[in-house]
Amino acid sequence: MRATVFLFLAIFSLSCGREVPVLSGVATTSRSPTTAVAIPTSPPDILIPWQRQIGNINYRWDGKDLYSKQHSRKDIVPIFALATKRYRSSFEKDGGRCSLSTYFIPAAVVGDLVSYEFESGFFCGTASGEWRYATLDVARPNAFLDLRDLFDDDQILRAFLADPQLSSDIQKSIAEKKLDAVPTTLESLSSFLTKFDYQIYDGNSFFEADYLTRFAFHHLEGEAICIRVSATSTSTAGRANHQYAEIFLPVPNKLRDVLQKADTGSEGFLMKNSATKVGTLAATFESRF
Repeated sequence: MRATVFLFLAIFSLSCGREVPVLSGVATTSRSPTTAVAIPTSPPDILIPWQRQIGNINYRWDGKDLYSKQHSRKDIVPIFALATKRYRSSFEKDGGRCSLSTYFIPAAVVGDLVSYEFESGFFCGTASGEWRYATLDVARPNAFLDLRDLFDDDQILRAFLADPQLSSDIQKSIAEKKLDAVPTTLESLSSFLTKFDYQIYDGNSFFEADYLTRFAFHHLEGEAICIRVSATSTSTAGRANHQYAEIFLPVPNKLRDVLQKADTGSEGFLMKNSATKVGTLAATFESRF
């Protein structure tokens, strides 16, 4: 999926006369009069159709979309098609002509909560793209869940401060007098993480202002749920490298049962097992407007 997106960006970058970096996800071949060395490509993505009733919700994944249907409603919700429509609307309001490609891979299904990995390539005069995680409640598919909907501020703060890389970046920033002290509130931590000043991840990434909505459930570890929170590259060329923080938060009582069932795979799944449950093929949506 990444190679497709960034090949899309490379084509449009060339049309704008910009230099395009060689991406690790794209196969290249070096030839000489006597030798030819081919760089192997990644194995092809696979589709594993998946269908399951969890509580009062029927889920179905067919590689084209992830669908949900609540027993009390007649309509079937195409989760990724709705997400694409919402994403596309952010470009349409600016006018002009655009080409948009969006890609979705289911990452976790936990009761009535769905996590997914999202990637896009778009051209609206200039070429760009995005990669992120997202989680939503299927009863409200047009809104992202925020970590603060499930955990309190202190829990989230402690979880991020326990991340070895981020902790190291904070200490480095303090030593360089770019940060006064270790953040003591989620608000002050967010000010540090979302500041585009090349202070975290060796200057390669930062967190968006809405980073608390950019998460996916990965696995259970004792009484903690491991959650991945996606960051954003500080450069267009670096967007093929997906950076994320892996934080551990206490399992919420209201999610304990569905998280345990998803972790074992008896009902739903977590990101650690998503490839064996639904495969690696992305649902793809293309549009021009």
